[in-house]
Amino acid sequence: MKKRALFSLFLAFLMVFSFSGQMFAQEHETTTEVTEDGRVQITLEFEDAEDAAWAVEYIGKMKSKNVLAGYQDGTFRPNQNVNRAEAIVTAVRLMGLEEQAKQKSLDTKLHFKDADLIDKQYKWAKGYILVALENGLFDTSEDAIQPNQPASRIWVASLLVRALGLQSEALSKMTVVPNFSDASSIPAGAVGYINVAAERGIVSGYPDNSFQPNKNVTRAEMAAFLDRTNDGLLEEAGAITVTGTVKNIEFKTVTDSVYTVTDSVYKVPNGTITVESFNGDALSYGISSDLLVQYEKRFITADQLLVGDAVSLVVKEMQVVEANLISKEKIDETISGVRELDIEVELGDDEEYKLKYKNKKGKTEAEIEHKFDDDKEKLKGKEAAAEVEAIVKQLALTPEMSKEEIVNSVLAALKIEPNGFSELEIEIKFSNGTKVEIEIENEDFENEDKKEEDNEEYNEENTEEGYAGIQKFELKIKLHNDDETLLKYENEDGRAKAEVKMVTEDGKEEVKGRQAVTALESLLDSLSLSSDMDKEEVLNAVLSELNVDEDVIKKVELKVEFSNDEEIEIEFKNDEKRD
Repeated sequence: MKKRALFSLFLAFLMVFSFSGQMFAQEHETTTEVTEDGRVQITLEFEDAEDAAWAVEYIGKMKSKNVLAGYQDGTFRPNQNVNRAEAIVTAVRLMGLEEQAKQKSLDTKLHFKDADLIDKQYKWAKGYILVALENGLFDTSEDAIQPNQPASRIWVASLLVRALGLQSEALSKMTVVPNFSDASSIPAGAVGYINVAAERGIVSGYPDNSFQPNKNVTRAEMAAFLDRTNDGLLEEAGAITVTGTVKNIEFKTVTDSVYTVTDSVYKVPNGTITVESFNGDALSYGISSDLLVQYEKRFITADQLLVGDAVSLVVKEMQVVEANLISKEKIDETISGVRELDIEVELGDDEEYKLKYKNKKGKTEAEIEHKFDDDKEKLKGKEAAAEVEAIVKQLALTPEMSKEEIVNSVLAALKIEPNGFSELEIEIKFSNGTKVEIEIENEDFENEDKKEEDNEEYNEENTEEGYAGIQKFELKIKLHNDDETLLKYENEDGRAKAEVKMVTEDGKEEVKGRQAVTALESLLDSLSLSSDMDKEEVLNAVLSELNVDEDVIKKVELKVEFSNDEEIEIEFKNDEKRD
């Protein structure tokens, strides 16, 4: 059985179609490796794979689905631009419409200005273009395909949003300014499509928060875009994703002798897999022994899965249509029950908080954004992942929780009062496939007029401004073992900003935004500092409240600005007298 399954896998890799429409055997190297537990892992290697190492997993996935292919010389050319004709072909293949494209009559007349160019130089793509037209993949204003032109990021993003059938959603977001630094360079007619593409995770910005709409898309980038779109296509078709541990897997003997490339990707299930989700549910689905299971850039066939393996399964109509093997080292059991979490909170006319979390195949993606008036704080990468994972642990969400319990848990974790928000949206995807969506418009929200009245009453009763009589508080402590703590807090006209940084031998931790503000305001409440206190009293109060022994301190720098314009600055070194 395993010998035949391995043959099918080789066939899937070797028999592919190039963008020119001609079938050929690839010259790239396909290697196998037998692991300690006896599994045959197949690695698809191109000679130039390291030219875009970040995209190897995406390329492998799209290659295994016969959406992308390499060249006869053994290369993939990941940094080569994709032209429009090639982009259209890959989108149609991804949608599962390649057979329809092949059956189209090439004599059909196209009503594009460059129809003659397509017939002369891109006839191999004509069937795909016809299918794309029938499925609304082009803008109604397009009067030419320009098949030989490099496909730009904005053009590809719009194409893939249409492939997902999200045109109506895109049109509803045409007046929302995209959250990119170069949003002004995005044409008005494409704004909605870019908003949807970004929200759905098809595309993202660059480290400088630019989108670069006119930048050409490379083959490596196209592989990534297609992989993310594939997730959306499956979800739109009703598929769910289940993550957990294999408890049982068995297959019946299959006597069929005919295997095609398509069959090697999606076969009629001849087996059953039972998975215990990370939420504790035992779930059983049909699975094909020849289904390709991806593990990073390697593949195994499903009949090589073992009891105890951690897996991510995409299930449609009770059949596993995609599978990934997850490294157990990447699984955090305290948060593994939540696969995705999106939270959006409107805290007033000028304040908004967003949290995004996704655990995909054991890899964490996270983002936090806090807008306040014209200020915006945004966390991505490792810093965001650490903060979001801490929040997810605190939330302790389960599929059994009611919507009310989920809302209360979220508000408590984010330190938001029940009447402290105007709108709240929560979307959770659990590891057992359960999806929970919550939308609340808070009628008890204290609007801005009410807040201004409360502030006026407060100011009449309190001559001091800021928080607890303090406008700025900055503290830096360095210990003899080189551990450092930095606390920064600023409150002007009731607008608070804060930051907490800690550096220890275990690494660096940083907290910003609402969590930092809440923590430092709690500290200021406990300190009860006043401008009447001398430096000795202030320093002793701070060190005592933080439970820091003077003997372990190497240096302390402290600055406090009170709302009555008084200031205290302290610099203390352990081997010197206090300043």
